[in-house]
Amino acid sequence: MNKSKILLALAGVLIAINTIALVLMWTSGKGFGKPSEMQPGKGSIELFLKKELSLTDDQFRAYSALIKEHRALSRTLNETNRTDMNHLMQSIRMEQPDTLKMVELSQRMGQNEAQKALNTAYHFHQFRELLTAGQKTKFDALLEDVIKMMAPAPPRRRPQQNDGPPGGFSDGPPPRSEDGPADRPSPPGPRPE
Repeated sequence: MNKSKILLALAGVLIAINTIALVLMWTSGKGFGKPSEMQPGKGSIELFLKKELSLTDDQFRAYSALIKEHRALSRTLNETNRTDMNHLMQSIRMEQPDTLKMVELSQRMGQNEAQKALNTAYHFHQFRELLTAGQKTKFDALLEDVIKMMAPAPPRRRPQQNDGPPGGFSDGPPPRSEDGPADRPSPPGPRPE
């Protein structure tokens, strides 16, 4: 395998790694800033559904058991992906990385993400089976809101050290002192008062 093919394969693997890392961040919800009104925090979806669907105590207990099972499986898949990502990053330091192993790791991480999505769909299907006909109709109407609640909050903007916009650029030239900046001449024409 010549050098350009190795570099091309490595570039492809790095793109896959970045994509998977973003998916992991989005699905874990960690590091994404303050939750919004729609995402008040852990347990919000359960309580939202309990209230909106008027779940009985028995239904809520059964749903809580489903949640526990779903979270355990998701946690296992997330931990596997973190371990695989660490192995993938370690291979970057090698002089001759095993590109086949890198591709295998990234594919497994992608399969785990697909499995998490499938598990979530199955989880809500199981939950729906706990509901009465009227609750099912209401749940179907709420499903889009529930999916939005599951999405991580958008990243927060970090407060700026100065009063300017991010990146330090402003809409105009920097403010001038009364005498003008010492390191540059005043512009031609009359000075504004």
